[in-house]
Amino acid sequence: MAGKQEMEKLAWKWTESVTDEEVAPKHVETAYGLHFAGCKFGRCRKNCKWNPRCYEGLGASDWIREYDDSVWTDVEDPDREKRTDNSHVGLKNLGATCYVNSLLQLWFHNTEFRRAIYAWRPTEDELDFVENVDETFRPMSCIMQLQRIFALLQFSNRRYIDPSSFIKSLGLNTAEQQDAQEFSKLFIALLEDKLKSHEDPGVRNVIQEQFRGEYDYITRCCRCSKASKYRSTFYELDLNVKGNRDLDGCIREFLNEEKLDGSNQYFCNNCRSKQNATRNIKLEKLPPVLNVQLLRFVFDRQKKEKKKLKTAIKFPEVLDMRQYVDGSSKSFVYDLNAVLVHRGSGAYSGHYVAHIRDRVKRSWFKFNDENIEKVAGANLRLVREDIDGQYEEGDGPRLLCKTNGRLPRGYHSSGDAYMLVYHLRIDDEVFKSEVFVKWSIPNYLQDVVAIDNSRFDEWVTDMNLMRAKNVQTGKEKQREVMSLFKMLPCLDIDKDWQWIPTQWLVRWLSDNSVVPPVTIEEKRCPHQRLLPESVGNLKCITTKAFDQLYAKYGGGERLGKESLCADCVASRCRVLRLKTKIKEDHKTMMRICRAKPVDEGAFWVGKVSFRCWRKLALDLALSNIQTKDRQSNFGDAEDVEDAVESGEISHFNDDIVCPHGKLSVNESSRRLVPTPVWHCLKSYFPFVVEFVDSCSTCTHCIEEKAEGLQLKENLRESRRTLAIEQKTRLGDLYTGCNRPQLDKLRNTPVRYYVVSSDFVKRWRKFVRSSTRLEPVLNVSNSTLLCCHGGLLYRFQLASYVADQMKNKFVFLHESEWKQVCCMFQVDAQITVTVSSPNVTGSANILVFSPEFCDSCFETRVEEEAKELLVYNHATIFVWKVSADDELTGSLVKTDPATEDQLVSERSAACSLGDDCVQLAKKKRTNDMVPGSDTLSLRRSTRHRKGQGEKALTVASSKTLRDLKLEIMRLFSVAPFDQHLTLDGRLLVGLDSTLGQLGIIPGSVIQLKVDEPCEEILDEKVSIPEEGFKGTELLRS
Repeated sequence: MAGKQEMEKLAWKWTESVTDEEVAPKHVETAYGLHFAGCKFGRCRKNCKWNPRCYEGLGASDWIREYDDSVWTDVEDPDREKRTDNSHVGLKNLGATCYVNSLLQLWFHNTEFRRAIYAWRPTEDELDFVENVDETFRPMSCIMQLQRIFALLQFSNRRYIDPSSFIKSLGLNTAEQQDAQEFSKLFIALLEDKLKSHEDPGVRNVIQEQFRGEYDYITRCCRCSKASKYRSTFYELDLNVKGNRDLDGCIREFLNEEKLDGSNQYFCNNCRSKQNATRNIKLEKLPPVLNVQLLRFVFDRQKKEKKKLKTAIKFPEVLDMRQYVDGSSKSFVYDLNAVLVHRGSGAYSGHYVAHIRDRVKRSWFKFNDENIEKVAGANLRLVREDIDGQYEEGDGPRLLCKTNGRLPRGYHSSGDAYMLVYHLRIDDEVFKSEVFVKWSIPNYLQDVVAIDNSRFDEWVTDMNLMRAKNVQTGKEKQREVMSLFKMLPCLDIDKDWQWIPTQWLVRWLSDNSVVPPVTIEEKRCPHQRLLPESVGNLKCITTKAFDQLYAKYGGGERLGKESLCADCVASRCRVLRLKTKIKEDHKTMMRICRAKPVDEGAFWVGKVSFRCWRKLALDLALSNIQTKDRQSNFGDAEDVEDAVESGEISHFNDDIVCPHGKLSVNESSRRLVPTPVWHCLKSYFPFVVEFVDSCSTCTHCIEEKAEGLQLKENLRESRRTLAIEQKTRLGDLYTGCNRPQLDKLRNTPVRYYVVSSDFVKRWRKFVRSSTRLEPVLNVSNSTLLCCHGGLLYRFQLASYVADQMKNKFVFLHESEWKQVCCMFQVDAQITVTVSSPNVTGSANILVFSPEFCDSCFETRVEEEAKELLVYNHATIFVWKVSADDELTGSLVKTDPATEDQLVSERSAACSLGDDCVQLAKKKRTNDMVPGSDTLSLRRSTRHRKGQGEKALTVASSKTLRDLKLEIMRLFSVAPFDQHLTLDGRLLVGLDSTLGQLGIIPGSVIQLKVDEPCEEILDEKVSIPEEGFKGTELLRS
């Protein structure tokens, strides 16, 4: 189907041969689009908006197909959330808690550890004992939360459970990912501390019995060969990854001998002095569960942040530890039971997944939060997947990391594995006696599981009922739509039919169950009928179909055949015919103007009028036609453009008629047109004033124009003469030569006069451009005075000597003052008397009249200081200093005179007043140096960024926390490692705004970074992650 413009032309094409008096009912129906043929089903890709009998693209095609029941409801199948037989239960990821979920699954699959946790009772913990005095299970401590997690993981009917209460009990932030290795260490230490008070030794010592091993630090003196031993315990072996290719190399590096020499010599008690020595670690006792931590997350000293090592490490499924334990006859054969993997390239992002072997089912499973996947076969398979579970490249799974050659049978290699868990191999009989024992959990845990399963079963039932109801409603709606849509099309307009809004049909055919009443909100014409322009928002349907819809959904006024307005159609017909005639006449006139030269007898017309005559003619013709929307009566792009340009005139030729009713003297606004063109225009504008080519312009306007030009020339000449006279009489003031020397020693006092520097600047501009600028008539010295008549500004002699025009005051000789009083109107007289000091070497004494007003001076400075500390887009600078730099090295203590000069330089850089900068700086530094008013950081008027310095665009409303985050983005320094100082003052208070901290535009903030200690980095110690501060894991 054609577009809007083409369909509109088709709907009104009959107006070319039919006048408004000849309009018949068939023409009215055609104007409303009722004679357009209905579109066949499936022919239109979208609905034909301007065809009221096109019903395509409204959404009906979605209802006439056969669908599955799941289509009729947005409620997901609750049976998918059920736990299948012989499957494991997952853990919901709360945002960034995958590292917790992987370790919870690991600990749950340790049967001995799980039994010990089940044996814990609320009476063992004060918090749980107080909260459960009424025998209602309300877990509060982390152990009871762990009990609940384990019980649900083992007996829940859900596919996955929510660990929110466990996470909350530890005080962890669910939106921040932490180091899984550090979490494992801290949580095991917390459990060990909690369990040590239990009366049952099997529970009290379960951590030590399962995970604790022992090794000796052996230090041997190279001189006397005497060895000393220091016994230590471990819960996991922390092995370096860098420089190793397999687990054997990592273990041997851990046990290798280390030389102690040079500054690291060992003090030998036998030799009674420091001697060269060797030190190594010797494994003495290995635990049943051997946790191997691969230290992939290391500190990058260059980037000052953690990084992840992607070195591939080869490890066996069966690990014989007897080769690492000297002189032991016991069997230390371990079987691989779990591999914990970190997906991702960075240390602060990625995803944690656990591969765990079910010792009962003798199968491997991949635990990925809510999703649990059984590994095909009996052996472990590690594949490379991204965080979302999609393969990075290729169609199938691949090994986690490339290896040199093929891996031997029974070995695996990974560049992402960070923790390996091995279980000591035991006899089958012992294994069956430990594992295949009927589980017994406390009654309160049984109640927790029963209540949770009951609630879940109720939820599944409710969801199934809701799904069934939605399916039933959807199918009923489908039957209704299919039935009504067949009777909807109006095939014969001679029969009875009704209008219905298109948007209502779209909403009815959508899957929205709430359908509003049938209401036609289209505007009515002046005859209270439907406008022809409303057809694009309506559809014509049969009365039978409308009655059924109206009966079910209700509605407002019904509009049918009687809503067609013949009067509006006739008016529109008259307008269209007029537009056609105007368009044809315009073409004729343009052709005449281009072909025929202008001869005698031509007529003057305004250029704007001639360009916009079509719109003016149409407006004149429509002035007596009552239409609801006049804008719709002209649609050509040229007419719309003319309508915009003709906003300056309302009648034809107004642009060449002067105020006296004669031809305007402005020749650029008019043009000549041939006589035929004028006669054609005259037919549209019969009352227009005629101006033939021989018509003279208005004499009154000619005289006024001449007088105006002469007045302008006289004014320019008088200003030029005035400027020359003022420059001659005040030549030194204009050039800045021979100015008063206030710092010159004198034998007798000398008096000078003061004017505002703003006056001098404006006056110099006038002298340079006297023909364009207004002359300066007044000397406004009152701007330098307060309401009490005292001076508002303090004079700074040092800055005056450096640059006189940077001060508020300009000093005049007495002769210059007399000339100023003769040529300008002075509102106040200000003088200064300069006399020599009594002490040799001191500065001259300046006495101003009137004197300074201290109270008003302080008030003005405070107001300007407040304005200085309020800004939106200001630039400040951050200078990163090294640890050896002194933060106060660039701060200079100055005397008041020099300080005024520095403040003046600061104000020039900020384009604000001197005094307000000085006061703002005083507020920042008044507590720094006793007895000193100010302490300034020297800056030139143009800031030059130095090495290690970066610019920031900030607002005064930003907080110090926001500033530190911006600095972290620029310098890659964590906020807690930043020490910021301004003029030697440490910036503290994260919630304080930059304005409250006294940071003004142009400030240079010094950044000192806490560097990591090299000695600590070399030690094999564990420093808790910053993110665990404030949690239960680090509370004493």
